[in-house]
Amino acid sequence: MQRIGCFALGFLLACSDSASDSSGTGAGGGGGDPTGGTSSSSVSASAVTSSSATGSTSSTGSSSSSSSTGGGGGDGGGGSMCAIEAAPGGTMPDPGMPGVSQLLATDAEQIWGTALANDHLYWTSGSGPGRLLRVPKDGGEVEALASDLVDPYGPVIDNGFAYIPDTDGAIKRVPIDGGCTEVIVSGQDAPGNVVLDATHLYFTDFATGQVGRVTKAGGAVEILATGQANPGHVGVLGDHVYWLNRAGNVVDEGSVARVEKTGGAVETILTGLTVPYEVEIFQGKVFFTSSDVPNDTNIFWTYDPAMGMATMLLPDGGRATEVTALADTLTFGHVFPHVIRSFTPGQPVADVVAVADRPFYLDQDATHVFWAAIDVGELLRVAKP
Repeated sequence: MQRIGCFALGFLLACSDSASDSSGTGAGGGGGDPTGGTSSSSVSASAVTSSSATGSTSSTGSSSSSSSTGGGGGDGGGGSMCAIEAAPGGTMPDPGMPGVSQLLATDAEQIWGTALANDHLYWTSGSGPGRLLRVPKDGGEVEALASDLVDPYGPVIDNGFAYIPDTDGAIKRVPIDGGCTEVIVSGQDAPGNVVLDATHLYFTDFATGQVGRVTKAGGAVEILATGQANPGHVGVLGDHVYWLNRAGNVVDEGSVARVEKTGGAVETILTGLTVPYEVEIFQGKVFFTSSDVPNDTNIFWTYDPAMGMATMLLPDGGRATEVTALADTLTFGHVFPHVIRSFTPGQPVADVVAVADRPFYLDQDATHVFWAAIDVGELLRVAKP
């Protein structure tokens, strides 16, 4: 999941420049460790082990009828690390009991986003330089995979790489088994949200109002849509790319739109939303949320492409932050009260765990829910009920 920026909207916490995707990333906020084991040690890496470094590549992607700046391979900025390094901050929790949070790692730097993949929890943190780190999802040693980022958003893990938007206008990828950071897109303004399919990376640019794509290895950028109102979260389903237009977070001005992956006419599928947020692919539909300011809650929605219709899935999602979907269950965090909850359509909302701090950047697998407590620099998990 990706970085967020939060502001008050009525009594809701509204967050911008964050993304979730349908290929296994999580999204979220704070979280506490009721067991009490906390640490303030920094995860600044100290070299212990390394893998063979590989040089950057410069590969070409598909051509674009709308011109934009693409990127070949290259250094991600700062000094190139090109190796996996051990870092402090990891813990080794026991298997855990439902309802009891377990601390996996600490990070004294700001956590910007997480992703759960390959039996590890990955995250980005820090600023000038920014870093990509990981810890085994069952606990263990923290590893720094890159320390040459600028001010990164959250990672998306796909086929041996972590794809990371950065605030220098680039989208970068880092080999998760060791290697140099590559720039695959450059020259953008605010590419904060990305998602991948089998062949391409899709992104939104919050500042320019563009939606684009590039092959996973980099190359020429194809612009799929322009003139969008602060496009944020993005997802792919079938032959279409979906995104949420934040419209400056103005009440009732947000919308959901889509376009075919190869480009074409933009279709607006729902308007009149306030701070539309989050995109997940759930039960073959596109899931998203919006704020209901008068009732101090969030609304959960799904869009069914086969029916061409958006449906209110849950009219009262509480002060939900970010949501992760797995099978038939949505799991989401609340900013107040600090609690993680789950929802299966047709069943009541159920509490998973009460936490000490705001839960952000949620991920889940079959047995556990993972999140970041960004206010205190912790990464945690809890066994599912």
